[in-house]
Amino acid sequence: MKKIFRINMSTLTVSQEVISEDYNLFGGRGLTAKILLKEVDPRIHPLNKNNKLIFAPGLFSGTTIPCTSRLSVGSKSPLTGGIKESNVGGPVSQKLGRLDVAAIIIEGQSSNGFNILRINDQGVISFDPANDIQGMGNYETTEKLFKIYGEEVDILSIGLAGERLLLAGTIAATDQEGFPSRHAGRGGMGAVMGSKGVKAIVIEGKIDGKVAPLDKDLLKESVKEFSEFVLKINKMNNQFGTTSLVKFINKANGLPTRNFRRGNFEKAELISGERITELIKERGGKISHGCYPGCVIKCSHVFNDKDRNHVTSKLEYETVGMLGSNLEIDDLDMIAKMDRLCSDIGIDTIELGATIGVLMESGFIPFGAAGEVVKLLEEIYKGTPLGRLIGSGCDIVGKVFGCQRVPVVKGQALPSYDPRALKGMGVTLATSPMGADHTAGPIFPGMGSLDPKKPDGQVEFSKNLQINCAILDNFGLCLYTSPSNKTMEFINKAIKALYGETMSLEGLYEIGKKILEMELKFNENAGLKCGVDDLPLFFRQESLPEINAFFDVPLEELQSVRKNFLK
Repeated sequence: MKKIFRINMSTLTVSQEVISEDYNLFGGRGLTAKILLKEVDPRIHPLNKNNKLIFAPGLFSGTTIPCTSRLSVGSKSPLTGGIKESNVGGPVSQKLGRLDVAAIIIEGQSSNGFNILRINDQGVISFDPANDIQGMGNYETTEKLFKIYGEEVDILSIGLAGERLLLAGTIAATDQEGFPSRHAGRGGMGAVMGSKGVKAIVIEGKIDGKVAPLDKDLLKESVKEFSEFVLKINKMNNQFGTTSLVKFINKANGLPTRNFRRGNFEKAELISGERITELIKERGGKISHGCYPGCVIKCSHVFNDKDRNHVTSKLEYETVGMLGSNLEIDDLDMIAKMDRLCSDIGIDTIELGATIGVLMESGFIPFGAAGEVVKLLEEIYKGTPLGRLIGSGCDIVGKVFGCQRVPVVKGQALPSYDPRALKGMGVTLATSPMGADHTAGPIFPGMGSLDPKKPDGQVEFSKNLQINCAILDNFGLCLYTSPSNKTMEFINKAIKALYGETMSLEGLYEIGKKILEMELKFNENAGLKCGVDDLPLFFRQESLPEINAFFDVPLEELQSVRKNFLK
């Protein structure tokens, strides 16, 4: 029977409860939304002791189903002021799933410095003081924790950004090799964890036992078919990582360049997935690398420097786009160095790339000045006022520097997709309860029959995709398994095989709709009303020069998405 742990940081006590029937078939993002709507006053300050930080593995985590190692981290976001689910991969979610953990809810605030939460292989939680690791970056933190607790632990931790309550702070998760390279990156979850007084969560032991299905044969047959489908659609990601998108999005004129002034970067070849793969092979890194043992996609790459030393395991498309083309930087080694620094500090690479783009737009440093970007990251390490400002995100930096072109929605920076060329993606970025978050419903050229450069049909397409993505997050499936009808059909078969419940596709879609309804209701109560569901005005007023296009999806159509889910 799945259980919920409540950890009160004010009293350093732990309580346990069996998950109620009301939460049946809700896990991951769905469970975080339900708990937050029920238990958290949406009007409170996100760093208040009455906010809650929830870690919820997807419902399929801990099973033999591939690509299900996604952990949802939910809270009221200090960046958007609304509800937030930030998603991270790695072995942690699998371990929690095998321990029958539905959720860990962290409440209250420590009055005695930072703590380490330990979860042993029997699911018993205890506390250790974090004095010896306070003030450390994520890499030094995890190295020290491995020495203390052994090599078989998996770790969630915050870096200096989280400790200092910076709004763009992330929560790092260790990968298979123990590098803290996976991040619940969006929405400032690291700041919430820091406000609770939690420096790290350590999950001990191997915890090998898989969750047993009720119908083993049905699950085995379904998994075989599903794995073949996932492998087929992810050949490029397996070979070149998610940066296989660089040339593809650049060709579609949707690759942000010079703070979203253009959608085409003339040096895209130099930062492409193909070039990254070449360097990895030359330097003894790894391609086709999974973030956890059950991954069949293996879109992660281990990138080494010229001396064959490890730099980063997560050169994602969004990172390369926002720290590369958006800043007019074409040096992959410098982009990888920035990524490593962000990972160590615990700061969102998307938010940072947009923030630096605004600083460059304002003339604070020149475009293309990679060395200056590194110096600004070092300011965060030092804890200077400038460093704290940069770590507070794009929206605040734009206001402080008086910049008129600030690419944010609901206080969160846009990822590396220009909505004037990719209008369906623009709809998702404008209307998602999560702020400008591509994972809420990514729409790429070639998906469906719609022309990505035309507004027709994009709102309905985005709305349906947002439902499917909420379902993926509920069950802990990686986004790259695809939010398609074929994946939804597999989920239904897996539900029957695991839990013995027969559900129609309509019933499954109702779960996705309910998740979005709860998230939007939380945001409404937090004061994020319908008017916030739009992109920054410059996307409607400034033409994308390569294709002479504006973002022209009518505002009333954008606002119909919220009304549809809250009717």
